[in-house]
Amino acid sequence: MRGKPEVSFVHNLSWNAGAFRGENRNDILFVSSVQLGTGYFQNFAKTRREGFDADLEGRIGRVTWGFDYTFLVATYQSPAVVDGSANNTSDSALPGYPGLDGNIYIHPGNRIPLIPKQSGKAFANYRATGKLTFDLSEVAMSSSYARGNENNAYKADGIYYLGPGVSPGYGVTNFLAHDDFTKHFQLAVQVDNLFNLRYYTAAQLANTGLTAQGTFIARPLPEYTTGPQAGNYPLQSVTFFTPGAPRRAWVELRVRF
Repeated sequence: MRGKPEVSFVHNLSWNAGAFRGENRNDILFVSSVQLGTGYFQNFAKTRREGFDADLEGRIGRVTWGFDYTFLVATYQSPAVVDGSANNTSDSALPGYPGLDGNIYIHPGNRIPLIPKQSGKAFANYRATGKLTFDLSEVAMSSSYARGNENNAYKADGIYYLGPGVSPGYGVTNFLAHDDFTKHFQLAVQVDNLFNLRYYTAAQLANTGLTAQGTFIARPLPEYTTGPQAGNYPLQSVTFFTPGAPRRAWVELRVRF
């Protein structure tokens, strides 16, 4: 759907909205392995992505502005088994042996990791003169499940499993100014992540031998002395994060022929 409502003080106002739904069979998705930073591709019999998106744009005086929003639910639609060594709901942790290798079970309806449910962008463009323009934009993402939390059931216990199991949401502001001071030359100044926000773009559950102080301990927890896992040493697992880019700025001289 789309439209152009009449608003007296807003020029060129327009909007678009739509819903979508798609199902994939034999989808190929990346899943994590026991080793941090490694993994493999696995076929999933059926996955689904559905939701809606909308945008609104308009102009008030010298300011052009707009909003874009997407609501997306990406889910597994078939059962599967994947590595869950760093997940407290693995088939070794639930019977009473946390910190050991194990698997987790994906059920239809579980959300696919690393795909935010909500995302959006807002922008404003101010034309100060016929040649000088300022742009300000905000990109926002909601939280998403960490890789290794494919069953969406992970919960930290503070002993064997640390960290939230999700990558938190964020909003990043960007700035651009450009001046067409001649027909062939344009001077531009751009600043990404204007407020130098610390944020994360992804997360993964994985075993670690490092303490919070950065010391390596090969066996941080005592061994199991009874039962079928006697003699095995559990490991701690944490949520590792992929950091977003810090603030960066540059000046460009663009030449047009």
